[in-house]
Amino acid sequence: MSATSQSILSDMQPSRAIVKLAIPATLALLAKAVYNLVDTAYIGMLNSDIALTAVIQICLSVAASLTNIASASLPQSDEIIAAYGVVQRLILIGCYVIMGFMQGYQPVASYAFGARDEDRFHQSVRFALKGVLMLTVLVEAVYILLSRPLILLFNSNPVIVDYGRWLLISQMALYPAFGLCYMMTITYQTIGESRYGLFLSVIRQGLFYVPFILILPRLFGVGGIYASQPAADVLTILVCVFSVPAMKRIASRNMQTPQMNERG
Repeated sequence: MSATSQSILSDMQPSRAIVKLAIPATLALLAKAVYNLVDTAYIGMLNSDIALTAVIQICLSVAASLTNIASASLPQSDEIIAAYGVVQRLILIGCYVIMGFMQGYQPVASYAFGARDEDRFHQSVRFALKGVLMLTVLVEAVYILLSRPLILLFNSNPVIVDYGRWLLISQMALYPAFGLCYMMTITYQTIGESRYGLFLSVIRQGLFYVPFILILPRLFGVGGIYASQPAADVLTILVCVFSVPAMKRIASRNMQTPQMNERG
């Protein structure tokens, strides 16, 4: 590790360190997103595979597959599926913003935890929590307010635009759940609780989303598809909020235990 990198991780204020590391990561991910948009819009690669991180790829694949299954028996299922494909691409941009910010947070929190600097670790957690909630609310507001123009960038079919607009709004209605869950997943992995971190990583699009998307459309039609993600997000937020106190206790205990052993 270079002296400059170590200075950022150990000496710089956690908020400044996170932002300093997050900015280049976010710009790189957004540049990739812009490339994908240009590729889709101008080269005609609408059905081409996009190279994604493993976690996002799995989540979107599961969501797309289950949406297709749920839509198959509904009227205008082809239009719903096409609209969801457009919405996926837009959601990716928001994911890149959050992931970039988290790539700035992770090394700062990991360094503080490894150095057993409890104050710095908790400062990093507090700043990351506030930052990720602010970013997700901002992304949510932009997507909801500009839902129709954003869908029109990809498709001018009025039926697809209408479905896409409401799908985008429903996907983003409680978008802070994604940022909170992602942040808590990274934090639990950082403090050595990888199993619980893995659990958190699958609850939003897996454990909670699966039953809703399989049941609600059968009861409420396309309205059930719109409601599935917000319903899963409510449960995700509850689990993550209740996990915060335990995370703080475990982190403090794990940072203090080696010191107590050394004294003994």
